[in-house]
Amino acid sequence: MNPSFHHSAASAVSPWADSASSVAPRGFATTPPTAPSTQPGTQPDTDTHPNVNHPTLESTYASLLETLLTINVDRRVRMGLVTMRRLQEELASLSPPLRTDLCESGIIVVHVTGSNGKGSVCCKLARAFRLAGLRVGVYTSPHLSSVRERIEIEGEPVSMEEVVEVLPPILKAATLPHIPATFFELTTALAFACFIRRSVQVAIIEVGLGGRLDATNVVTKPALTVVTSIALEHTQWLGHTIESIAKEKCAIFKSDSPALIGPSVPLPIAQQSYEEVGARSLKQVTERFDDYDEENSNIVREALHILFNNEPTSGKLRSLITEQGHASALTHDGHLDLSLIDRAVQARPPARFQRLRWDVQAQRAIDIEAEGQLHAHDNGVVHATQPNVHATSNAADPPHPSLQPIEVILDVCHNPSAFERLFEKLYKQYSSQSVRQHRQTVPPSSSPSPLNVSAMVGFSSDKDYSACLNLLARHCRRIFIVQADSKRAAPVEEVLARIDQLNLRAKYPHCEFILHSSSPFMTLTHVLKQAESTVTPPESSSTISSSSPSSSSNLSIAKPSPSPRLILVCGTFFIMGDARRALRLPHPTDPFSLNEQSLNKG
Repeated sequence: MNPSFHHSAASAVSPWADSASSVAPRGFATTPPTAPSTQPGTQPDTDTHPNVNHPTLESTYASLLETLLTINVDRRVRMGLVTMRRLQEELASLSPPLRTDLCESGIIVVHVTGSNGKGSVCCKLARAFRLAGLRVGVYTSPHLSSVRERIEIEGEPVSMEEVVEVLPPILKAATLPHIPATFFELTTALAFACFIRRSVQVAIIEVGLGGRLDATNVVTKPALTVVTSIALEHTQWLGHTIESIAKEKCAIFKSDSPALIGPSVPLPIAQQSYEEVGARSLKQVTERFDDYDEENSNIVREALHILFNNEPTSGKLRSLITEQGHASALTHDGHLDLSLIDRAVQARPPARFQRLRWDVQAQRAIDIEAEGQLHAHDNGVVHATQPNVHATSNAADPPHPSLQPIEVILDVCHNPSAFERLFEKLYKQYSSQSVRQHRQTVPPSSSPSPLNVSAMVGFSSDKDYSACLNLLARHCRRIFIVQADSKRAAPVEEVLARIDQLNLRAKYPHCEFILHSSSPFMTLTHVLKQAESTVTPPESSSTISSSSPSSSSNLSIAKPSPSPRLILVCGTFFIMGDARRALRLPHPTDPFSLNEQSLNKG
């Protein structure tokens, strides 16, 4: 059961809270007790009313969060914009109104979708505008550890205080019969409302799923729409062909707004959407890269070029940057300084090829990307970084394990296209030969020399994890199969059965498939301990027992052999919270973790 949420806690900080007679959402108390007034971020004066059990900020936030995260239990997700628009209208009718209309509020909006790379493009664009001195809001999904990560303002997740203040009227509006809003629609409204309240100047909005029917597509007059890439994904929602998926995503194009597409987006489909809506212009970035990060950076450079070349957006941006005292961020012809852009495109969100060094003595991970100088100049960096402290290792032909540092890479690649790019980058980073060279010199039926990698992977059930497993087995020496604490997670038993169906053990005899008996947190903790020892057989790995339906998987207990010193944590977003906890990385957390167990999307 959901804990009751008392309106008094919200009314202490929210001008939208009303009387106890109001309709209460699921998990809300219909007859709330009275509480003394408090200011945002302060605790109630419990000494004044010693017999009243006053909710704290944390308990109020926790109750709101549980209501938000479980609301889809009773509601069927319906793709479309009707409910979102009704929610916006209801919130605008409140006294005082809670506005969620970004463009009508004068905010410069960039709307981004794509099969891969959209989160990274949002991150890089946001960094560019922050470096230029602007107040920037970023809305992305899903989150890794806290719902608040989805809503970032000036480089930081939205605070618990602001969620407690803004979310209650949004949840209350969702109790109306004609507004059956679901989790993603509610968090979208929350993000838009927070951006307007905090007077952000630029909002970077990432589409949750597809584009045409996504809740974010209520944005009416974006300064730019971007489609980063197209690959087969979410076929049950978007269609089973590249063309159908491209059509859904290009439907974010708007009349009189410029549009930008990445190299994998079918140009004829994009042109058709462009003509149908009367978009101002359509530009395609045509250069393809093996490295997604390079491709995303190229898209961002072109996006900034478009934004600073199209009135009235370009003039407004220049005025805002100058007013903020950052005129030096502009060139003589009014564009962003190239060195600023070079710094901005180095940004990546957490768990996008995030390279870490495991400090054995301190028992924690340290970011080894060479971003120390960026951190000194950019307050928008979310997590602290350290300079690279050792030479790049050659994991395909490693030195003695005791001489080789332990590195961990976090990457939320979640479809075959993303996995292919991940391994391209791994070979370039850690091997003298790239995957491309292997493909040129090794017959297609053969496997290139695998990287000396232990991979921990979990999948969402709606992903094509057969192709992903095939790529992992081809390129890794050990694969630890885990299952996220989420209803969207692919059950371990199904993944193991798929390994059997694909005959991957016979096809790739160099690769061990290991089922660890614990959570992703405990599994990664075990893998790290294993890597710390030159020869350490896994203690908790197990074969599937004969009573198991997957007994034919015959997963082996790993033999005592030198453990790979490169650890890859990949797949679904929903294992990354556990991974960051095991690595002791600083990150925002929630009072409890439902990990979107009841969500159907987002």
